[in-house]
Amino acid sequence: MSWLSEITRKLYMALASKGHPQHLCDCTEHPDWNNGWIRTDSTKYYTILNEYDTNRETLRNKPKSSCYDDETDVNNYNVFKTWQTKDEAIFDTIKIKFKGSGKVDAKFLVKSICIKQKGSQACVNPKIKKIYGGRYTSENSNTLIEGVEGIYDGLFTEGTSGLSAKGKYPFGGEIFIDLEEPILFKSIKSVEFDFYSDDDDTQVSMNFSGAYRLFTTGELAIHNGHLYEALGKINDADDEPGKSIHWLWVCSCEDIIWPTPTPTPTPVIEPTPTPTPVIEPTPTPTPQCICADHENWLPPKYYEYGSIVSYNGSLYMAHDIQGTEGITEISVADVPGKSNHWEWICDCTDGTPIPFVCCRDHLNKYTVGPENTIADGKHQITVGKQLYEGSLCIDSGSGEHCEGLIEEYTIYLPNENPVGTIIFNGGINEDPVIYLSIMDSENAKQYGYPDLTGKCYRAEAKDGRFDLEELI
Repeated sequence: MSWLSEITRKLYMALASKGHPQHLCDCTEHPDWNNGWIRTDSTKYYTILNEYDTNRETLRNKPKSSCYDDETDVNNYNVFKTWQTKDEAIFDTIKIKFKGSGKVDAKFLVKSICIKQKGSQACVNPKIKKIYGGRYTSENSNTLIEGVEGIYDGLFTEGTSGLSAKGKYPFGGEIFIDLEEPILFKSIKSVEFDFYSDDDDTQVSMNFSGAYRLFTTGELAIHNGHLYEALGKINDADDEPGKSIHWLWVCSCEDIIWPTPTPTPTPVIEPTPTPTPVIEPTPTPTPQCICADHENWLPPKYYEYGSIVSYNGSLYMAHDIQGTEGITEISVADVPGKSNHWEWICDCTDGTPIPFVCCRDHLNKYTVGPENTIADGKHQITVGKQLYEGSLCIDSGSGEHCEGLIEEYTIYLPNENPVGTIIFNGGINEDPVIYLSIMDSENAKQYGYPDLTGKCYRAEAKDGRFDLEELI
């Protein structure tokens, strides 16, 4: 590096630091950015099923489908647990432990693990990095022979798995599932666990564990050969260093930055206190949350620290010094109500309407039209060609297809004219309601259909039909 470049870099560092302390640029001392996650001091565990709960009668349930070669339904179990935590950590390992009573031919199968997040009715389907574990060799469970076998392609979605330890396991065993895509603890709303055991005395436990969390103010991370400092009180996982305003560039890992010398403290002279006059307080009227007094949040716009915006019927304030960023070619917008960089202030009291969205957050959203046939194997649904172009929001198929359960529905306008079809693999999962937002009617008009551009329709499944009702 030339002397001119070196001086320029030092001047830039002095300006860019904006009062933040400069750090020794020893990248060996700091973690990688790692897609927004930093390792915690200790691993966190959450118990889904306690192994000492042996009341199997409360867990008995018929299997979700006939995909399993079980001799009887009575040995299939179902556990459902709701979830509520504000923990910022993530989990990336699932541990299942089963302890047998000594029955020689004991059989245990993990069928499905359905994890649902807030705002969604679909089971999340994270990529699996590794499955490992094995069976115990004795009753005290202190020796494990490694080996796991079975089908696990539909472990998180279809409920058609048959995962277990390898060989015979009269004393039980352990199965570990490592995920490539970690899941935020606080985003979970429920967990449903289906398993098979022909040993009525088998004790089963499940826990989620992880050792990572989001970056917070002042923490350092390495990304693409540079060292950055987190500026947000709690950064979002999609705040990428070098692109997001919520990270401050510190130095290149090839550079050495001298530490800032400790300043000599200035003596503090205590001022002579002045008596404060006593003033009777004036009664403060009840504050009103008037959203009409503030601008609506716009995705492309940058907002300075302290900015207040109206969004979805509430007011939010940008509470990080660096402000909030809008969507650009290199950055992701900080959305009020979702991003950690906005602080909720109040719900509107002036009757400000919440923007209408022709969909619901928990439904799958598809772009449809006369040219588009969509086969979504992940969500067990096929959306046929639609006469109108637009977006269709709908729940998944249940996946209970082992008995050939394929259900086809036709969508009808209020005048009884059909506009398209939807096929569910195993029937509709939970929510029978669809939303159709029409963006273009040109194709439909060729066949004498009306111009419905800009219209939103709702329909509920009944007897193989979706009969549309206009909303707006």
